[in-house]
Amino acid sequence: MRSLAKLIVPLFILGTISSFGQNTLRTNGDRKYYDSAQYSIILGKYISGEKYIACYQNKLTKLDSWKEYYENGQLKEDGLMTNGNDIYVGTWKYYSSSGKTDSIVNYDTKYPISYFKAVKIAETKGFKMPDMEVTETCDITGNYWDITRWTENKEHSGQNAEFILINKITGEVIKPTNIIKSSVY
Repeated sequence: MRSLAKLIVPLFILGTISSFGQNTLRTNGDRKYYDSAQYSIILGKYISGEKYIACYQNKLTKLDSWKEYYENGQLKEDGLMTNGNDIYVGTWKYYSSSGKTDSIVNYDTKYPISYFKAVKIAETKGFKMPDMEVTETCDITGNYWDITRWTENKEHSGQNAEFILINKITGEVIKPTNIIKSSVY
């Protein structure tokens, strides 16, 4: 068993190097999670012990305040993203490894209907945070914010979803009737 562990650990480290394509190593095993009624905090470190990420998750807005660091301790990127779907929203700042600002990107200007505008539109249709999930979808008719509200089914064996699509250009709300979303436990 010990010889197997000696083989697996070096393979894990080699796999980590090749999967990240860098010569610095991050570890998922050294993350710390703190949880409260409305917030979770996730702290991650490089294998060297230096800070890698600091993420503050707001369970009511379903937004994560994300900070990622270089191994030398300098801030790499800083901004808001949706919890679980990693859609960048608002203004993000990107930094060089020396700590100088490389670029600033306002993801709210990517489309006329930003994430925040879509959430407000969804609220007028009866969808409310934290009971809605926001993802992005596109098809031949356009790019959309997919707003979904999951509810327990009558048999308590899964969930059904009600959802709307909000066009990212026009703000038009579409309620598809030919698509069913559901999950089973």
